[in-house]
Amino acid sequence: MSYLAKLPGMPDRDGIRPGMAFYEGSGPAGACCGNCQHRGYWRAGKTVFNEQTSMLEEKRVHHSGCALFLKFTHRHGPEVKKEWKACKYHQRKQS
Repeated sequence: MSYLAKLPGMPDRDGIRPGMAFYEGSGPAGACCGNCQHRGYWRAGKTVFNEQTSMLEEKRVHHSGCALFLKFTHRHGPEVKKEWKACKYHQRKQS
């Protein structure tokens, strides 16, 4: 709960979700993070030694975080749930 005055139509800290690029619900009406093209990206996983080729191979892992959060903060955020309301950077996934 915020002790500051709430202004109608303006986001405040009650709308913050960890890992989102901006305040929850500041995006298009009715949109959610589950259909945003920024949700989910590939990141580097563990490096393992392949005995057959005698080389180190980097495994890639799919992360369900926000790619814009990574771009803005330069760190991987927690998972962004599909049902969360979209932020102002929401872009519908391309089919």
